Amino acid sequence: MEHSEYQRAAAYWTNKDSTAAKADRETVYKAIAAFLGAHKTCALATGSGENVRCTPVDYSFNEGCFYIFTEGGMKFSGLEKNKNVSIAVFDGGGTFGDLHSVQVMGRAEFTEPFCEEYERIAQIRGIPTEGLKRLKYPMYLLKITPVEMILLDSALKKEGYSNRQIWRCDG
Repeated sequence: MEHSEYQRAAAYWTNKDSTAAKADRETVYKAIAAFLGAHKTCALATGSGENVRCTPVDYSFNEGCFYIFTEGGMKFSGLEKNKNVSIAVFDGGGTFGDLHSVQVMGRAEFTEPFCEEYERIAQIRGIPTEGLKRLKYPMYLLKITPVEMILLDSALKKEGYSNRQIWRCDG
C-alpha cells in the first residue's frame, strides 16, 4: 500500500465525522459511562518505539478514570517511556449492524501503594487491603485519565445520531 493510501484510510473517520449528526457532550459521556460500567475487562495498549503491548486486564471506571490493579508485566516497559495509552472495551461477536464499543486515548500514572486513593479503589473493587499487604510482590494500581473516548453504538442511529460519537476532555 502506498503512503497516500495509508493517509486516505487514516482520514476515513475524520472525514465522515465532519458531517455526522452529533449528540450533546453530556449525553455522549453518560452513554460511555453506562457502557464502561457494564463491563469489567479491557484491552490496554502501551508502547514506546518498537515495543508495543496489548494486554487484557480487569478495570473499574470511577470518577471519570480507569483503575487497573496489576502485578506487572511487559506493559510497563512501554509505560516507563510513554505514559500515553489506548484502551478498548467492546462486546464480542457483534456484527456491523450491532456494534457496541468504547475506544480510549488516555494518560497513565501510578497510584502510590496503600495511599488513600489506592485503598479507596481496592475497597470499590472488593479487594481486601490486608490481603494486598500480605502479597510477596506489590499489586500496582494504574490510573488512566481519558483524553478522548469514542463510542461506537449502532443503536444511536435509531435516535437520529451517527453511530460514532466522540467525547474529549477539553470539551
